[in-house]
Amino acid sequence: MLWPVDKLWSITTHFGEIQTILIDGVLTTLPAHPGVDIGCPTGTKVHAPLASYVSRSDTAEGGYCLTLQAGDYNFRFCHLAELALTEGYFSEGEVVAFSDTTGTWITGAHLHFEVRYKGVLVDPLSLTWGGQMPNTPSIISVSTQAPGYVTKDFVAQVVDAGITRIKAMDVDAAANPWPSWMELILRLYLDDRDLTYAMQGRAGAESWWKEVYPRAMRVPQKKILEGPNEPPHATVPQLQALCEFSIRAAELCATVGWSYGSMNFSEGNPEPWQIPYIVDALRGPNVWLDLHEYRMVRFVWQDLLDPASDHFHVGRYRTFMDSVHAVDSSVNPPLYIGECFIDNPYGWLGVADMTPAKGLERLQNQEAYYKQPGTYPVAGMYPFISFPFVGQWQTFDMATLHAPLLAYIKASHNPNADPFLLYANQFVFPVNLDAALNKYGLGIKGWSLDSQEFQKDGWTCEWFYDKANNKRVLCRAQAPTWAVEEYATIAN
Repeated sequence: MLWPVDKLWSITTHFGEIQTILIDGVLTTLPAHPGVDIGCPTGTKVHAPLASYVSRSDTAEGGYCLTLQAGDYNFRFCHLAELALTEGYFSEGEVVAFSDTTGTWITGAHLHFEVRYKGVLVDPLSLTWGGQMPNTPSIISVSTQAPGYVTKDFVAQVVDAGITRIKAMDVDAAANPWPSWMELILRLYLDDRDLTYAMQGRAGAESWWKEVYPRAMRVPQKKILEGPNEPPHATVPQLQALCEFSIRAAELCATVGWSYGSMNFSEGNPEPWQIPYIVDALRGPNVWLDLHEYRMVRFVWQDLLDPASDHFHVGRYRTFMDSVHAVDSSVNPPLYIGECFIDNPYGWLGVADMTPAKGLERLQNQEAYYKQPGTYPVAGMYPFISFPFVGQWQTFDMATLHAPLLAYIKASHNPNADPFLLYANQFVFPVNLDAALNKYGLGIKGWSLDSQEFQKDGWTCEWFYDKANNKRVLCRAQAPTWAVEEYATIAN
């Protein structure tokens, strides 16, 4: 039995997961997810897992859907491109459809995949598939700290590696280099004002939201919006304020269908006694938990998998979640390591024998620890990889590491992907249909998009094509009103 897509893209929604998304402008909590969502770009080939026949083809909330029957197994695919075949037999591995973004219940490009065995829904990841299992690709991704330094070549390498979720900082402030289907963990820098807001509880969350919401709206990709980075938490009042802030911030993100990256604690923090004060902030259906893992020098001289290791300051996420479960075992937020690699003073330039090969080995060891069977799952780890390497951050210089790292990530996936399609996808315009400019140009005027969104002198701008008059129209809008102005019209 074959996994239905050539490339083993990341699982973006798991079997049984509860989702809250916007449907026609209304925040809606969906039933338990009946399958898995595979975060592949539009146009990905969908293959028959077994020799099968079409038992149903239909359109529903999932857009174009196809159901195949193979003995006791029933396979259902949704969000497909318009179906060329609605009946017939397929051999195992034969292309049956192409993924797309059709349907109502969709927050980004992906393939929805359900499996029934003898009429009963089962978790696709619990079955045995030919070749690699769908959860074997590397969980290592990249973190880009300065969007102006992200080149088209680097984006192409990330896409080619099969990465579908990255961490990015301030991509609202420059031309967004990432394809529309890429999921972003979005951090917006506020000159540390967010740390002040975090200590003001719910009221602080409202102030934070007023700053980050208009900026995040300029980023059209599916996103996890991160809260304050490494917030204060030394005292009980600070912990209580942080918990109140985080609950309200997650609620605000949910109103527009975004996930919220909560806590964002530095390595070794908080300690177990502090965790009961923040558990309530981890309960929301759209909440992700972010922890940072440094002290990586210990991974250099000490066996990472040694049970005697100090697993609170290094790999301490297990102790963290054990402490959460001691309060309430039902609290199980998806978890990612939002910052990692080797920290000062033992960093890239501080370890005499450090080379790209050894740096990659350290990251692979860290990943192996996170992927040990029977442990709390880690959804991803995000080492710094495209930072302007200056001053105190010199130790994060991974410029010589990114090529072998991305090659390793690519090799961890099924290599049978279409390289032409992967390369082409990076040039798709990211489109946020809820943004003021697109509501005006695409919705009201019926024009087509002629450029990516860009910023100039405080204005958010886009070009549209007016086919009826064969003209290009430059539109712009500006906070706080976001009223759209037709700034210029040029004959095509």
